[in-house]
Amino acid sequence: MLKWLIHWYNGEAKFREFDQDDFPGVVIYPGFYIEYHWTAKIARLFAAFYLKHWQWLWGTAIGIASLWVAVLSLK
Repeated sequence: MLKWLIHWYNGEAKFREFDQDDFPGVVIYPGFYIEYHWTAKIARLFAAFYLKHWQWLWGTAIGIASLWVAVLSLK
């Protein structure tokens, strides 16, 4: 299960080939690219957002939890 999850998140390396007939006399080297599943793209987006903004996310969560405790203690 863990191998599958890692493979899903890291994507699959693909080989891009170009048709040499379109550009005679010009050598175009093939390239590699990584193809991600659409759900892995969304997960990578959330992970990147969290890693960039974790300070204010945790600060906001702690503030809301503190406010909630204060409201409950007043009742």
